[in-house]
Amino acid sequence: MALPCGPLRPKRLRRILSGVVHSFRLTRRDERIVVTLNGRDNTGQFVTQEVVAGSLSTSGALLSGISREMRPGDLIWVEHAGTKAHLKIVWVRDSESHHLIQAAVHLVKQERYPWAKS
Repeated sequence: MALPCGPLRPKRLRRILSGVVHSFRLTRRDERIVVTLNGRDNTGQFVTQEVVAGSLSTSGALLSGISREMRPGDLIWVEHAGTKAHLKIVWVRDSESHHLIQAAVHLVKQERYPWAKS
C-alpha cells in the first residue's frame, strides 16, 4: 500500500489505518482446523503435537492448544492434509484457558500454506 503524500493529520491517519486493518481482516478466514506441529520447545526437546489453527491467512495463523512452551523466533513445521509448511513463531502466550499455549506464526518463505482450500 502506497502512503499518501502530504501531512498526516489525525483524521487522515485514522482513515488510512482503518483501511489497512480492514484489508487485513478480509484476508483472514474465521475457521479452525487441526494441524500437526513439529519443532522444538524452549528446552530444545523435539515436539510433535496436533494443535488447532485459527485466524487463517495466506501468510500465517494462530495456533492454539500447544502443551509445551515455545519461543518467538523459533522455526516450526506445520502439516495439514498432506501439505507441509515452514513457519516462524512471532509471539507466544499462555491463554490460561483450555486453549493452553497460543502462538502466532508466519510463513518463512513463499510456499503453499497448509490450510489452502483446493
